[in-house]
Amino acid sequence: MNGQFGLMFDGWTSGTTHFVAIYGIFTKDGILSQLLSISPAEYGQSAEAYLEMIDAVLELYNKDSAMIMFIVADNCATNQAIATRLGVPLIGCASHRFNLAVCRYLEGYKPLINQVQTLCIQLRYPNNAAKLARHTHY
Repeated sequence: MNGQFGLMFDGWTSGTTHFVAIYGIFTKDGILSQLLSISPAEYGQSAEAYLEMIDAVLELYNKDSAMIMFIVADNCATNQAIATRLGVPLIGCASHRFNLAVCRYLEGYKPLINQVQTLCIQLRYPNNAAKLARHTHY
């Protein structure tokens, strides 16, 4: 990873611990990615905590944040803040953007969706499922 590069990262929670994986994205006879770190987010999930983690990881590779050209990550506010503070573009996840758009679209249908969910839960009970089976054809 010589010169400029991009960072790709994502976080997840297992139990009570939040983890972050950080990849370096660079070109060398094609586009390559290198896992730089998988570690617990010990200092929280804020943009500031992530930036400190990124700086610490880059230091291990004798790199600094001025070499970052772009970030690939979810479109959450934390990642947007990180990209803004670094002065680089955030390349958001298309499936995450789609999920956000669908959630926004369905917001007006929330009462109906909640009713359907409640009904489906009730239909899991054996007595209710038996009553439904008498009125449906499989």
